[in-house]
Amino acid sequence: MIFGFLPIAVMLATTFLIPLVSLKTEKYIIHTTLAGLFLSLLLSISMIPDVLSKGRVVYQMEGWKAPFGISIVFDPLSVFLSVAFIFIVLLAVVFSHKYIKYKKTEYYSLVCLVLVGTLGVINTGDIFNMFVYLEILSVSSYALTAFFKKKESLEAAIKYLIIGSLATSLVLLGIAFIYGVLGTLNMADIAVKVSGTANPVIGTALALIITGMFIKSGLVPFHAWLPDAYQASPSPVTSIFSGVTTNVGMYAVLRLVFTVFNPVSVLLWMLMIVGAISMLGGALLALVQNSLKRLLAYSSISQMGFVAVSVGLGTQTGLSGGVLHIINHSIIKGLLFLCAGFIVYQAKTDNMHEISGKFKFNPVIGYSFIIGALSLVGVPLFNGFVSKWLIYVATFQVSPVLTVLALVSSALTLAYMLRAFYLVFLCNAKPGAKQKKIPLSMQLPLIVLVGIIILLGVFPGFSIDISNLMVQSLNKQQYIGAVLT
Repeated sequence: MIFGFLPIAVMLATTFLIPLVSLKTEKYIIHTTLAGLFLSLLLSISMIPDVLSKGRVVYQMEGWKAPFGISIVFDPLSVFLSVAFIFIVLLAVVFSHKYIKYKKTEYYSLVCLVLVGTLGVINTGDIFNMFVYLEILSVSSYALTAFFKKKESLEAAIKYLIIGSLATSLVLLGIAFIYGVLGTLNMADIAVKVSGTANPVIGTALALIITGMFIKSGLVPFHAWLPDAYQASPSPVTSIFSGVTTNVGMYAVLRLVFTVFNPVSVLLWMLMIVGAISMLGGALLALVQNSLKRLLAYSSISQMGFVAVSVGLGTQTGLSGGVLHIINHSIIKGLLFLCAGFIVYQAKTDNMHEISGKFKFNPVIGYSFIIGALSLVGVPLFNGFVSKWLIYVATFQVSPVLTVLALVSSALTLAYMLRAFYLVFLCNAKPGAKQKKIPLSMQLPLIVLVGIIILLGVFPGFSIDISNLMVQSLNKQQYIGAVLT
């Protein structure tokens, strides 16, 4: 079905259309970008009824059937993640309207290119094309990190480039090993052939790919690039990095481990160990930060640890909790980084001690931030509670020690988020500090995200049902049957 490829094609066309529109004036760049994002979102949403009725919608590029052609696969896991990620990028672009003052052509083109890579990784049925789209995502992310061309931006971009290149090199090397042993790149075909081989090279290849994806997700000890990149990049971009790009790595781990290869115990234990270290380590590092954006960056490392631990359990509840936390983390961190974006926009610094003297409390920003913070902690009636509760239940069923670590990490999350709220919002501003008016384009994304956080928290059944459908998409036999027939 051709609709499966259209969201990616629309964003790719938008990427190249933006420079053409800006030849005479940059006035209509934002309209072009929003139109492309809105159309891509509508196309992805239009796929949902078909996906839910059929289980999967497969589009074979140029009519070449798998495993010889390139497959685009839409199932509940990929379609709901696509909708969520496009929506986060759309809100970030709306927020950017007043935030980005110059080099708009480069900025919006790169943002669209990030989404092209994201959608490609999520929806491709070909492991080599997953690498290609991952490279598109990575290269555009490096450029956005260096967008301000300041010393710290360039330093962060170079660090991100070096470590990111290592990650993609590991992924490519693993793919080369797989092709050398199995002679195929189609993920469904790999899933068929890998079951009939005991070649140790396959295990090595999977380890290389998973390590590369861990780097992309910023899990400890592969996290060194993430705080610098998040701090140096434009705040709307940081909301995309945290809400979208780091989650792409965890999606790839989910898809490869449970749909393409076999979730062997060694691999699951590795996920749980790395996840537990990231979950606790990220929270401890966030606790000592004075930079608001670095605090939120280390928080993202911790939240990715929650996902890795939950997925590593390999149980239905664990997978549901992990998948749901990916979506909830996208929404929450999208909100928090946009709040941080306006604070930095007004205070001209992200140092919380300096912000406290320059930033006068604003109800829209203040209440949005505290709602996002409480949801991140996992307080009831907010969406973060739903996924974290599933993670607590899943870990308790397997190992109560992991439950204790998760609860301690959540307690640390409460500590550093309350500290941030106190320093930024509750400390008295210096005499003469004025409350700056928030442009409507900056208020709207915050209000929308707050509404979603509350709705998904008050009515948890909907999101749990969606997460269960997404987990069912990982079924290997159903995936093979849909792609190869």
